[in-house]
Amino acid sequence: MNINSLKNKVPYVDNFLTNECIDVLSLSETKLFDISIPNINNYDLFRNDRSSKGGGVALYVRKDLKSKIIDLDCNFNKFFETITVKIQLNHFKSILITSFYRPKFNLNAEDLYYLEELFMKHINTQYSFYICGDYNIHFENENDSSVKKFSNIIRRLNISAMIDKPTRLNATIDNILTNDHTTIIDKGVIDPGISDHSACYIVRSCRNKKLKKEYKLRRNFDCMDYVEFGRSVIDSNFDCNGDLNTKIKHFMATHIQLYDKFAPIKKVCVNFHAKPVLLSDSTKHIVAARKEVLRKKKLCSANSADILKVQNQYKILNKLCKKEVRKDTRAFYTNLMDSKGTWKVINHMRNKTNTHDYKFTVDDFNNYFSSIMNENSFVKIKQCDTSNDTQSFHKIQTHDLFQIWKKIKKRHNTNPDLHGFCLKMLEYTIYAPNVNSVLVNLINESITTKVYPECFKVSVVIPLPKVDSPIEVSHYRPISSQSQLSKLFEKSI
Repeated sequence: MNINSLKNKVPYVDNFLTNECIDVLSLSETKLFDISIPNINNYDLFRNDRSSKGGGVALYVRKDLKSKIIDLDCNFNKFFETITVKIQLNHFKSILITSFYRPKFNLNAEDLYYLEELFMKHINTQYSFYICGDYNIHFENENDSSVKKFSNIIRRLNISAMIDKPTRLNATIDNILTNDHTTIIDKGVIDPGISDHSACYIVRSCRNKKLKKEYKLRRNFDCMDYVEFGRSVIDSNFDCNGDLNTKIKHFMATHIQLYDKFAPIKKVCVNFHAKPVLLSDSTKHIVAARKEVLRKKKLCSANSADILKVQNQYKILNKLCKKEVRKDTRAFYTNLMDSKGTWKVINHMRNKTNTHDYKFTVDDFNNYFSSIMNENSFVKIKQCDTSNDTQSFHKIQTHDLFQIWKKIKKRHNTNPDLHGFCLKMLEYTIYAPNVNSVLVNLINESITTKVYPECFKVSVVIPLPKVDSPIEVSHYRPISSQSQLSKLFEKSI
């Protein structure tokens, strides 16, 4: 809230904090240069006064919250005023709350640059943050060019403006910006009658988030009726009339129809597996010894004289094994946290990854990926005279096809390509005569006609992040996913 001078309004602020049960209150334009004010019970005051008249920011934080001021190393004090407090919540990761005041009413390119730098300082801390204050930016004026540019910045950085109601007359110039809007359960504007500005508020949930189960669409090839499936393969027609491209599409479509009947696509819950702990050599020897004793224990009869001796050996080894495994686990995660960071490892163990939605469109990626390619990126090859070319490609036979098939890596891959076809489908049908004969004819036709099928020239470009927390289009690299059947054609030539 813009308090417009805190000096004579401390009692009103005290009542406001008590009546509304506020945990943290951000105030801008406090105007407290070289002025002492009364304390408010049960609240700590953090303030950053301007060195001249006007301005200044402050934060009231409840005393039972563990809080301290942190320095974000900001070098833009002449543009706006800030104070940032780190608050430690019990059993939760710390959060940052920043009180913010920008005295200027116009918004130029220099202001936008330093505002983006301020946001980046907060993002680089890897904490959830809330920047509260008087921005003097008319958020309601969406047609203004400078407001559009500011909105594009916060959208690109995955920052949300929580307040969409007027805070002073008909203008929305006070706001709360955050990078963790999913934890907000309530927000709004209230008028405490202390200033000509209304107070913006948010209510943050402090409950542990339930981990969302991850589902994927998969085919269960292991539960097929192989006898009926084999009969259907023999009865199916994998060949058709038309050009090479049409024949290949029909070949893949026939496979997909068969598997839709015997192994339909179903939604499957994907289980999360944490990174396995690396055990030391001594621990591995103890585990091996325990397994051997356990094997002897199972072989001993209940009335055997050696059963008590084997049981005692197993108890001793089992106790020692658990102790050494705990020791190795502690050392493993200590080294992992030292190298990658504590919270990054904890989030991985909880299957809590950064799922930033930066709302990049397809055109954003297409424009960037096409812009990084220019004429210098291509290698110019001189056209050769092919009239006397002695190089030739030989047709393949059925036994050649089987040898090529065995050399293909990841032929057990169940992930479908852009056509819905995967190499796992071919694994169950390639040895059928009506399948391998058609496949050999398609490959030979491609060799004799010197035509590469058009359906193999289309690929899906998947943008994969190059960094841990991508916030720009340049932080992604394009990965092309091609047709899986094309691997068999390429190996055959």
